[in-house]
Formats: sequence, C-alpha cells, structure tokens
Amino acid sequence: MIFFDIDNTLIDYNASEKKAITELILTNCNYEINEEQYEYWHVISQKFFQKFLDKILTFEEQGTERILAFAKYCNIDMNEKEALNIFKKYQPILLENWCLFDDVKYTLDHLKSKRLGIISNGKSLQQSQKLTVTGIDDYFDIKVFSEDVGSSKPSPDIFKYAQEKSGVDFKYMVYVGDNYDVDILPCIELDIKSFYINRDLDVKEHENQIKSLK
Repeated sequence: MIFFDIDNTLIDYNASEKKAITELILTNCNYEINEEQYEYWHVISQKFFQKFLDKILTFEEQGTERILAFAKYCNIDMNEKEALNIFKKYQPILLENWCLFDDVKYTLDHLKSKRLGIISNGKSLQQSQKLTVTGIDDYFDIKVFSEDVGSSKPSPDIFKYAQEKSGVDFKYMVYVGDNYDVDILPCIELDIKSFYINRDLDVKEHENQIKSLK
C-alpha cells in the first residue's frame, strides 16, 4: 500500500500560503507584503504550528500568536483580539488557494490500481479539506491524521496506526514525503520503503530520492 504526505508532497503548500497571506494582509491591513516578509511568515508559521503539534498551544492560539508576531515584524499595530479575528479570516482564504503540484494528478491516475493512503500531520478537518478542494480525495482508501491519532510525525506511532488501519505489514507499505527528518527517518526506523520527494534536490541524500512524483 502506498501512503503519501500532503503538504509540499501533493499540495504546493508554499505557493498556496504565499497567495493567502498576501491577500489576507492586503485586504485587512491595506498593506502589501514583500518577499522578505513572506519568508518571515513562512518561518514563524512552521514554528508556531509545531507548538500546536506538540500540544503547547491550541490551533487558535498558535494562529493568533503567528499573526501578532508577523504584524510586529511589519510594524502593523494590532492587538490580540484583532489578531484572532484576522487568523479566522485566514483559514477560508487559505482554503480557496490550495493547489497541487503539476505531477500529482498524473501520478495518482497511474496508481489507480493500487491501494493509496494518506499519513499527515495537522488538523483532520483542514487536511481533509485540502484533498477535497483539490479534487484528489477519492484516490485515497485510508487517511490518517495526527489529530486523530494523538501523535505526529516523526513519531513511529502514527505510522503504526496507519499500518494497523490498513491491515498490511510494514514490508508491504511505501511512504512518499518531502521532509527527510519527519517523513523518511521514521520509515527507515520501521523498515518501511520510502521515497524522498526532494523537488529542490538539496544536499541530503536518500537511496530513493526523487525530484518529481512522475
């Protein structure tokens, strides 16, 4: 059975996020962000979302803190209540901007005869919406999200949960992901065959490193 990560494996998360935050800040703050400010948003998004995965902050708290930090960086005057309201607006804007990498539909169509699944960190509703909005939800037989399992990648527990749910042994599982430390290392530990989708071909090597899903 072949399992996929979602963000930056199937969904072009960086492109989607950039469009959404640009629209959000322009609409609500009449402020046009530049490339450096977007890069800051990307960094703090990962930082605060990890706090949600680690159960340090709730989803709303990490979003509020993220907006506040970004506003401060851009010298935009904003209080906590305003930040929470803006973050709530961010979610539907982000939903409208989710987009797939060009190689995703081609690959999934060619794998229709296989059992396919998802193993992904994040909130179940949001991750499910990404699959639905981009038109690929029906390709997947099993969807495993960290919120439902109670543990997130790179913990082996989420992969073990997927293995039990699928009813196949680890030796018959394949996993495709874009984050070497989060996606690939736990697969090596569990002896799951993995493909490291490394679209930028950075220096980290893996025997099954690929630049495209094709």
